[in-house]
Amino acid sequence: MGTMPVAPAPRPHPRRRAGRAADLRSDLRSDLRFDLRSDLRSDPGGDPRGDGRDAAAVPADELRAVLGAQGWHVRPRPGAPGGLVARDASGTECTVDVVRVPDDPTARAALVAHLDALAREEEHLAAVRAVVEAGDAALAVLTDDVEGLRLDELAAARGPFSPGEAVTVLVPVAQALAALHRTGRVHGHLDAGAVTLSPDGRAVVHPPLEPAAGTPADDVRDLARLALDLVPPPASSHPTSRGAAPGPADERALAALHAELVAALRDDPEARPAAGTFAARCYDAAEPRPVTMPDPARLVAVA
Repeated sequence: MGTMPVAPAPRPHPRRRAGRAADLRSDLRSDLRFDLRSDLRSDPGGDPRGDGRDAAAVPADELRAVLGAQGWHVRPRPGAPGGLVARDASGTECTVDVVRVPDDPTARAALVAHLDALAREEEHLAAVRAVVEAGDAALAVLTDDVEGLRLDELAAARGPFSPGEAVTVLVPVAQALAALHRTGRVHGHLDAGAVTLSPDGRAVVHPPLEPAAGTPADDVRDLARLALDLVPPPASSHPTSRGAAPGPADERALAALHAELVAALRDDPEARPAAGTFAARCYDAAEPRPVTMPDPARLVAVA
């Protein structure tokens, strides 16, 4: 069993260069808004192709062509969204998703604003790097390719997390949610599959690429549910939980962490803490610890 180091203090992601990010945000704001709003004026409704085909089903060869014209080299990679990743001349590598452009003008404007907001730099949130038209009513959205292991894969390949390990994951995820909430966004369907742990121990959240339903309080509840699945029940109620018996300090930390999870799971959304507050309280409940990685053979077995 190996360990991941505790996530370091916030610093720029190695693929996130401030100048380039500013250029991409500018391109996103000007080009994307111009294209979509031009479509909105010329075709205020209906399917512009007239064939009813799902615009999100863009063949891989078409994606390679449109992205190649913009300087991106596209290659297949099993496990990536859509099975493709793209790299530009500077070495920036992104996953490729296809998003349908809504027929409704209001929904189109909301999509533009959403993608624009996701181009901003946030330490624990995968950023949108480029948006390219991929057909009459589809967009190829290129997002940070975060190297590492998805949290659901990690959890399936090992026993319960200690309180400190859970906090190492939980706090940055809560910070990512807080960043979304500051711009009026929500994640909407947070689960362990939306979180990647990088080799240096950073937890990175993959945001939804279309505006999501729900509220910030719903996101906090979903994160608490995610964390509840990672840690064992309080030792006093389930003394036979999997894993080594915790010491007194771990028992206290586990009880304190469970108390914060219970608060975030309250039925009344108004009674749940905000994401940033939840992060701070969980950090106070248990000292962050390195995340123990399972044996590689175990990872292969559960893949």
